[in-house]
Amino acid sequence: MLKVTIVVPCFNEQEAIPLYLAKAEELFKDSPKYAFDFIFINDGSSDDTLKLLKKAAEEHSNISVISFSRNFGQDPAIEAALKKATGDVVIPMDIDLQDPPELVFKMLEKYEEGYDVVQAQRTAREGDTAFKKKSSAGFYKVVNGIAHKEIMPPNVSQYKLLSRKAVKAILAMPEKISLLRSEVPYIGFKTAFVPFVREERSAGKTKYNFSKMMSLATRTIANSTSAPLDWAMKFTIVDGLISSILFIGFFICSVLGTCDIGRILSSYTLVFWIMTIISGLFLCLGIVTGFITIQNLYLKEIMANTQRRPTYLVDEQFMSTASKENLKQKESDKNYQAPYDDMKF
Repeated sequence: MLKVTIVVPCFNEQEAIPLYLAKAEELFKDSPKYAFDFIFINDGSSDDTLKLLKKAAEEHSNISVISFSRNFGQDPAIEAALKKATGDVVIPMDIDLQDPPELVFKMLEKYEEGYDVVQAQRTAREGDTAFKKKSSAGFYKVVNGIAHKEIMPPNVSQYKLLSRKAVKAILAMPEKISLLRSEVPYIGFKTAFVPFVREERSAGKTKYNFSKMMSLATRTIANSTSAPLDWAMKFTIVDGLISSILFIGFFICSVLGTCDIGRILSSYTLVFWIMTIISGLFLCLGIVTGFITIQNLYLKEIMANTQRRPTYLVDEQFMSTASKENLKQKESDKNYQAPYDDMKF
């Protein structure tokens, strides 16, 4: 029987938890082919999320809970769960039911066909505002356009199936700060896509505001491609060529006597020239500041990775009976090697 671990990050989701658990009970309880267990991550919630998750872990033998000391973010939450997951395949998904749990079985079918990665790909976003839809579409175009390659498939989020081989490859990456959206395409394993319509949230409010979307976009670019670092050099070359052409042109005009600079300047008002010069200076300052900002994005990622601080801190954790049994079975296998020291709870 194939063992499947479903990973569910939670941040202030007390309204969505009962609805998700009811749906999971309906879909995954008596599957003849698959054995499901769940890892819920409480990402520093301030409501009753942890209380509800503890209760669920007490009532169900296949539910484990990891509780962070504070809010660290979705990617660290998934990273923590990937290190603890004992299933043959691992499926991260949102708890708000916008990632339809029914899709899990289609993803498992693709896995059985030989795919190590199965991406759930949105074909429509029901309930999202026009701004959210356009900004999301623009996000994928900008990120892939900057890199000049598809570093992130469009309309794909954290909802995906990962084989044990894919999970080990992702966890073996040396960078301190993980970003699952860009790491999964990077490993390059055989990938399939399963289309779905993203429905409205079942309960609660989205935690992804504009600020978090911008942070995700800049982190994705900085983690996936170095192309923006070349822009300053390219601009310098183009600017140098244009300046050289203008200088040579004015020099030739002056030598031939066909261009009277004093007459040209006197034909305009002093205010116009002052405003033109000031505007040009501000434009140059904006361009220089933009290049410095780009470099700072990469310096920020370098700093985060070289500080070597933990990306998350666990306050409490509870391991399910099913996960313990899975781990024991794997450890009894002579060929099994735990990829990380903290596999046990």
